[in-house]
Amino acid sequence: MSKPTLTISHFPQWKRQGELIKQANRKCFENFPDNFHHKIQMKKESQALLEGLAQGRELLLELINNQELNTTQQAKNKAFKRSTKFLIGLLMTVVADVEKLEIERMESEKLAEGNK
Repeated sequence: MSKPTLTISHFPQWKRQGELIKQANRKCFENFPDNFHHKIQMKKESQALLEGLAQGRELLLELINNQELNTTQQAKNKAFKRSTKFLIGLLMTVVADVEKLEIERMESEKLAEGNK
């Protein structure tokens, strides 16, 4: 019997951390708009991290592309692939959430300017 693919449900504490980040982003956006630049910085850092993980995964694939991996190496590669996929998805969610709030801010600023 093969091992099931790890999904976000296998990491409930990290899924919860993702939700807490979204809640913190919203709270900062609504209650501390002058400090939202910290969330924009977090978005930039998240982008850098996810790009680094994606590049590392790509490099690993290039290195093993024409090689036979033994069973242990295959298992390690699979675990790394699953882990990077999960973390990249989590970081992409953070980036998307901050971008959504940035758009919301721009739209509200346009509305405020239009009402003047």
